[in-house]
Amino acid sequence: MKNVICITGCTATGKSRIAEEIAKIRPSVIINADSIQVYRCMRVLSSRPSDDDFGNLENRLYGHVECGSDYSVGKWLHDVERAIIYSQNREKTPIIVGGTGLYFNALVNGLVKIPNIPMKFRNKIRVMQKKYGQKHFYKNLLKSHPKVKN
Repeated sequence: MKNVICITGCTATGKSRIAEEIAKIRPSVIINADSIQVYRCMRVLSSRPSDDDFGNLENRLYGHVECGSDYSVGKWLHDVERAIIYSQNREKTPIIVGGTGLYFNALVNGLVKIPNIPMKFRNKIRVMQKKYGQKHFYKNLLKSHPKVKN
């Protein structure tokens, strides 16, 4: 993540305005890091900047997801990496702006790799939890897998 500007903070603190001001003086692409502003139908509720707010400033990941679609931090991380590469290939500075801390954490620290667990196994575990109860199931898990910590 060379030459990337990150702007984060609380709601309604002027993050987007700061990004705009930087982009006016430095060739940049403003990239959304707000988990609500990714949704197309959430413009008003999320205070997503309008096209007029950005004027001719290039931006990415605003309203690019249809409402009702599954979207996760993993998908955003994939999208933002592509947006960063897009920006840098055009010799523009990526300005990542938003208030979703989980997005920034994933960008800086990555995500834990979770192995794919087959549905057959997941369903077997769910049946066992229902049959024996959560506490009993957990106690048995600790006995059979001593590496699991309390």
